[in-house]
Amino acid sequence: VYNLSFQSFLIAAFELFRAPYQFSLFLLTVAAPLVVLNILLAGIAAIIKGRTAVARAVGAICRALGLTSPLLIDVLRAAVIVFATFRLGSQLGYEAFQADVSNSVHHRLPAVTAVLEVGKDSAAFVLTCGSNQNMLPPYIGDARRLQELQQFRRTCNSGGVTWRLLYSDDHSIYLFASETRQKNAPITRPLTLVLPNPQATYLIME
Repeated sequence: VYNLSFQSFLIAAFELFRAPYQFSLFLLTVAAPLVVLNILLAGIAAIIKGRTAVARAVGAICRALGLTSPLLIDVLRAAVIVFATFRLGSQLGYEAFQADVSNSVHHRLPAVTAVLEVGKDSAAFVLTCGSNQNMLPPYIGDARRLQELQQFRRTCNSGGVTWRLLYSDDHSIYLFASETRQKNAPITRPLTLVLPNPQATYLIME
């Protein structure tokens, strides 16, 4: 939970600087609830200071609930900020995910072509574009999934699919298929491939 909250804070913080749309969402989802809470607390404090029977009753209820405690007031404010920021970060993160998995001309992640060095371990790359459709490696899981990838050449770029670089490090290269989607079509997780030997792989950036 802590990691998710921290990631949401980071997403919200970075996304706020990208466009006025994100800043307006921040005002509506984070700043506005905090202002409403402060107004509510100020109203309660003003009522408590009154000398009427209603004021005394409200004061007694607030004291019983601890609403006159500065510590509880700070906790309420912090809870509003954390919850609102978490919701905002989740929304912006999902919108970024929707943009990243959809294929477009102005996609922010580079389109790549991975060229694999053929050698004694070439059987590990049986799912590359243009592989022998009758060749299946030892596997764990659903063989139909492997056959579908080969028969329909899903590891190749097509009219509506472009393979893009997601991440790379010293151990692996992560590629995913961004797909052109119809309006209002459901967003699903994209097909992702992990190439385990970057020293024998050459990436052509497009």
